[in-house]
Amino acid sequence: MKRHMIINLLGLLIFIALLAGCNKEKAEAVKLAAEKLRVEAISAIEKINGLFTQSITMPAAHTDEIDRIVRDIEKENINAEKLSFLMNEAETGRGTAEKVNDEFEKIKQGYYQFEGMFRSLPKGSYFAGKGVKKAEKHAIQLTVQMLNFAEYLQKYPVQFTGKRTSLIERINEAKKLQDQNLRKERLSIIGREILQLKGEEQKAKQEAILQCLKAAETGKLVAELIRNYNSLSIEELLGSIRNTLNFIAEISSNQDVVSLLERYKSVETAIKNDPYWNAILSGKVM
Repeated sequence: MKRHMIINLLGLLIFIALLAGCNKEKAEAVKLAAEKLRVEAISAIEKINGLFTQSITMPAAHTDEIDRIVRDIEKENINAEKLSFLMNEAETGRGTAEKVNDEFEKIKQGYYQFEGMFRSLPKGSYFAGKGVKKAEKHAIQLTVQMLNFAEYLQKYPVQFTGKRTSLIERINEAKKLQDQNLRKERLSIIGREILQLKGEEQKAKQEAILQCLKAAETGKLVAELIRNYNSLSIEELLGSIRNTLNFIAEISSNQDVVSLLERYKSVETAIKNDPYWNAILSGKVM
């Protein structure tokens, strides 16, 4: 009888050891998915930050440019305050850019903190206690945040203000040329540069949107892995990660952004309408 109990105990210990090993592998896999979310999200935030910065940054004002501005507005009824604003517009742009950079840096920190939640998982916690629900809520929030960023970028035009301002200045200068052939040549060159800038703006906007969707897809994956952690085998868990990574790799600058956004709008709606995730987001599940 005693020998039988010892055998059963050994069998139980072996099972626990195997289970612990499996859990460790699963935890490691989820940790890697969280790291992937951080990488994709930080890349998206940097692209968005770049778009915002280029939309508010003015070209540096040189003395000759200020003199020209003064000449242009001499015939207008303008007060000293307005004139001072025009002269210091570039400095204002730089100050605003610094504030924008600071705000996006704060958003980045949220993704670094999220990744940090998983660093201790393979050491023994294995998704126990309230920590997992906190991480799950954070994963859903970050996913929705990336979807909101993508929708915002699609809705509003992207403009590289500094480059546009420089082109406007060059157009005005070219129009003053007395030589018609030279004026036409200069304006033709600027016209081509305008089309090129339009393409650059559209490309930068599309790349930022696609990167947001890559991050959103990764965030959705992490949330689903946490939700189904106990029911998924290590093979199923790795399969989900592999499928998501393959999909992310397939998203390119040639993708139909409008169609992708429509798909992800349904993802956002599904998240908000899901009773399980809705309860977590609303704080009803702790």
